Amino acid sequence: MPRHGQRDILDELLKGITGEVPAGDAELERLLRREVSEEAPPEKPKKIAARPKGGAKKKTTHYLSAETCGELDSARERINLLVRRRLSAKVSKSKIVDQAIKMILREFEEQGESSPLIQEIMRDIPRK
Repeated sequence: MPRHGQRDILDELLKGITGEVPAGDAELERLLRREVSEEAPPEKPKKIAARPKGGAKKKTTHYLSAETCGELDSARERINLLVRRRLSAKVSKSKIVDQAIKMILREFEEQGESSPLIQEIMRDIPRK
């Protein structure tokens, strides 16, 4: 709230000025006396997400242990060092996880119960 005798400029900006603007304050007067356009402001063009390379992708959320996250970060750094020798692109963690899951699932389909995936899962679950 303004002190006694002071102008509330913000209030004047929001409501429109009714009184006089001090002489020499042309920029303030321009702001206070501006007319609101009847037209809606032009819409900003909507960003269109780039189509992912290699087919459609779906965003998912899964929890990983802190240890796995650290190993994934380290692996990404090492993979990028190896890949940069041949390609200029970087490999993302998403790409690494996607490829690793494809490999593990392919192995599971081929080996079934004897696959390393099932063996690791069974090792971590208490037996009946």
